[in-house]
Amino acid sequence: MEKLFTLLALQRQALEAKTQQALSHIMVNETLRLISYKQAIFWRKNENTVSLEKISGNAVLDEKSLFAQELKSALVPLFSDRNEGIKTFVHNQKSIAVVFLHTPEDGLLGGLWLENDHAFSEAELQILDELSVTYAQSLALRILRTRSSFFKVGRYKKIILVGVLLAAFFPVHQTITAPAEIVAKNANYVTVPYEGMVEKILVDPGSVVEKGQVLALMENSTLSAQATMAEQALAVAESSLSRLRREALSNPDKKNDLNLLESEIEEKKIEYAYAKQRQDESKIKAPKAGTAVFSDARKLEGKPARMGEVLMMVADPLESELLIRVPVESLTSVEKSAQVRFYLNVSPFSGREAVLTSSGYQASPDPDGLLTYKFRAEIKDRDGLRIGWQGTAKIKGEWTILSYALLRRPLIAFRHLTGI
Repeated sequence: MEKLFTLLALQRQALEAKTQQALSHIMVNETLRLISYKQAIFWRKNENTVSLEKISGNAVLDEKSLFAQELKSALVPLFSDRNEGIKTFVHNQKSIAVVFLHTPEDGLLGGLWLENDHAFSEAELQILDELSVTYAQSLALRILRTRSSFFKVGRYKKIILVGVLLAAFFPVHQTITAPAEIVAKNANYVTVPYEGMVEKILVDPGSVVEKGQVLALMENSTLSAQATMAEQALAVAESSLSRLRREALSNPDKKNDLNLLESEIEEKKIEYAYAKQRQDESKIKAPKAGTAVFSDARKLEGKPARMGEVLMMVADPLESELLIRVPVESLTSVEKSAQVRFYLNVSPFSGREAVLTSSGYQASPDPDGLLTYKFRAEIKDRDGLRIGWQGTAKIKGEWTILSYALLRRPLIAFRHLTGI
C-alpha cells in the first residue's frame, strides 16, 4: 500500500512541477523513493545529439568531462532503435537502465540513465515503465510552456484545463512488457525409460545429434544380470530338449515330457527377449535429428530418475518461436495477431520483430512459482538466434485512452491491497 501511495504521489508531483528544472530534480532524486539506484542522470535528445541536464544529488555535471563524453557515446547509438520503454544492459561493470521519455505526438524527448551495482528487478522495471509515461507527458508539457508564453497568460487557464482533459482522453496503444525466451517449436522430449539412475550423458548441450544416436546411458547392472540369467536358463532348457529327444526315440513314454519341455523353452525365449529389450532400453537414443537442448550433463548424471522424467529435448534449431510469460497483473486485451518487439539480453541494443500466434487461456505457474499467461509469437527473422536465449518483449495492445493507460496498474494494485 505504501508503494502504491508513493507512486501516485510521485506521479502527481511530476505533473504539478512548475518548471522543467523542477521536473528534472524530481526525476533524478525523488524516483529513489521507489527504485534503488546509485546515480541518476536526466538527458535530453537534440536531433542526433544528447545534452545532459541534471544529475542526482546536488552535484554539477561538466558536459566536457570524460565521464559525460562516454555517457553520450553510449546513448547516441540507442537512437537507431524504437525509443520506447526501458533498455537494460551492463556498462563499465555497472547495471544500467535507460528509461526513454516518449510521447506519440513529440517522439523521443529525453530519458533517464540509472546506474546500480546490481541488476534491476522485474518489479523495479515495471515501476519505471509506469513512471516513464507520467514523466514523458509532464516533460512534454514543460517544453511546450517554455517554447510559448501562451500558457503563461492567466486568461487561458481554462483553455489549459480543457487541454489537460482532452489529453486524458487521448488515444494510445496499451502495451504489455514481459520476460521472453527463444524456445523450440515441435521439439521431441527425451525421457527416462524406466525407474533407475542416469549413469552417463554422452552429448554436450547444444550439440547436433542424428536420429538413433545414443544420448545417455542408464545404470543397467541389474538388467544385465537378468538377461544373463535368462540366457543361461534358455541354454540349459535347450540342452535338456536335445537329450530328451534322443531318449524319446527309444522310449515313447518320454514324448509327454518332451511336449512340456518345449512349452517351457518357449517361455524361456520370451523371458530372454524381454530381458534383452529392457537391457537395450538402457541406451537412450535420439528420436530424430536435431540439436540436444538441456542445461548441464553433470546435473543429470548419477541422479535417480523416475520413468517418464524428461532429460532433454531434441529440436530443429531453425524451428523456434518466442515464448512470452505475462504476469497475471500485467495482462490486458491484445489482438490475436498483435505486433511484438523484443530485445534479447545478449544484444540489448538491437530489437527484433515478431507476430503473436497464440495466447494462454489460463495462467500457469513458472518454475519460480510466478503465475503467468503464456503467449507465443512467430519470429520474423531467426538469423543468429539460439534456443534458450532470454530477453524482454513488448506486446502492442488495443487502443485506449491515456488516463486509463496511466491509472490502470495503480488501480489494479489498489484493488488487490484493499479488496475494493
